[in-house]
Amino acid sequence: MEKQVTVLNGPPKLYLYSASPRRGELLRRIGIDFIPFPVVADESIPGDRSSDEIVSIIAKRKLEEGIQAHPSHSDYWGLAADTLVQGPEGLLGKPETAEDAASMLQLLSGITHRVYTGIAVYSPEKEAEIQIRSISHATTVEFRKLSEKDIKNYILTGEWKGVAGAYRIQERGATLVDRINGLWSTVVGLPISPLYGILTAMSYPFG
Repeated sequence: MEKQVTVLNGPPKLYLYSASPRRGELLRRIGIDFIPFPVVADESIPGDRSSDEIVSIIAKRKLEEGIQAHPSHSDYWGLAADTLVQGPEGLLGKPETAEDAASMLQLLSGITHRVYTGIAVYSPEKEAEIQIRSISHATTVEFRKLSEKDIKNYILTGEWKGVAGAYRIQERGATLVDRINGLWSTVVGLPISPLYGILTAMSYPFG
């Protein structure tokens, strides 16, 4: 279980370039208010890169897209993230159909896989040595052996929509999992401890 960090709440100083309500909830848990601003960025997977590099690259694309789309955002901090699941046959993104989702769950059934989340942070401080930093974090997840009925019932929940690997561990997707090794928040989509560390290193004005 992750230790929850408590910081003082204040007016929003940060744009969150994500439509994910789960990432927003994780930020609120550590007392960071934010302005949600979903962006559409290139999420194609660059070739010849490791999984941890790929999620960092895509997170940085999202961050840069948000800042470039609205230059006024350069006066605020910015945060973007990307999550992918490493399946037995390659990286799994977001399924487009229920059939895609069922295929992904079948691939993950009874095996251990890794979930990678990359984050990219922008600092508006012009004198900062580095204004954009990106990192990634991985957590290992072990699925129990799923029956056809298990998969069908989970697909009916609709939780597979818009989420890498076709499951949400913070909701009914928890019933598919035997154990995890690493940060639960990484699987949700925003590794809290690494994020707090990078914000602290960049002198984010908490409070």
